[in-house]
Amino acid sequence: AATLLILCIGQLIWGFLTKERLQKTEHPITVKVMSYNLFFKNKNPAASLQLIRDSNPDLLFVQELTPNWKSILDNALSKRYPYRKTSPLKGTHGIGVYSKHPIKHNELLRNQARLPYAQVTEITLKGKRIRTVNTHLASPAVAVENSDRFASLYWRNYKQRTAELKTIRTLMNKDASTFDSQLLVGDLNTLFVEPIYQSLKKEWVNVYTLCGKGFGFNFPNSSRSRPFLTLDYILARGKANCLSAEVLKGGRSDHLAIVAELQF
Repeated sequence: AATLLILCIGQLIWGFLTKERLQKTEHPITVKVMSYNLFFKNKNPAASLQLIRDSNPDLLFVQELTPNWKSILDNALSKRYPYRKTSPLKGTHGIGVYSKHPIKHNELLRNQARLPYAQVTEITLKGKRIRTVNTHLASPAVAVENSDRFASLYWRNYKQRTAELKTIRTLMNKDASTFDSQLLVGDLNTLFVEPIYQSLKKEWVNVYTLCGKGFGFNFPNSSRSRPFLTLDYILARGKANCLSAEVLKGGRSDHLAIVAELQF
């Protein structure tokens, strides 16, 4: 409990102290972006679906997209999102993008088990090129569930997340100047206080620290505990402006959804 309290305080302090910048964009187009870990064991998908409907994002990035979840979203939202790129899987590795704007490119990055941990797409907005990476980095859940081996298991997970982000970084830096903006969104399974996050801050802007409401805690969401950690992010770089960002209450996932209104 004491360790968790220290981590929470560290997240808050770091969030308030950091300063971030984005480049000015001309002829801005306003886009609402949502990232949502749907939770593959979600026992009340209707509540989470209603949350998505009410928020009505232009770009919806989802993680833990199971075949059942894909069926639910496609049946309910196909008219709202004519452009979709999805890779549904049983368990936690399914991933997908639902968009009101054309998706020009789609690529999956896979781990050694050939399971996706990131989805790279290109969204076109009235001639502007936006490259996006929908991310679900390796989960440290095994370490948390085995307290007697926490240190060794967490270190193994940390190295895996570092390797995954290195691959993402290499890809995102390739031809970066040809894109107006880039987004890195999703469940990063990473706290503010970890060195991984510090390295991300060198190249990315956490839009929540620019224009977010409240502390931004989005995990865990359960009847037994209020969220006290931040694991899900919307990071941006390039020409963009943040109008607002918030964590949405409701839904029955173990994560709360995060949304941001951005201008590109």
